[in-house]
Amino acid sequence: MVHNNRKRRYHRFPSSTITFLKEITALDQTIMEGISTGPRERGRRVTAGGGRS
Repeated sequence: MVHNNRKRRYHRFPSSTITFLKEITALDQTIMEGISTGPRERGRRVTAGGGRS
């Protein structure tokens, strides 16, 4: 399986959480474009490199 590497990183989380993490990654891309959907995302925008630059 190709998931071996990811399994090592997320071995503590169920598969459903991995799917959630993938959705979060998609959110990060949207946030990096400068779009904030809430306070949580605003905090992540700083981590994403300033969000809208």
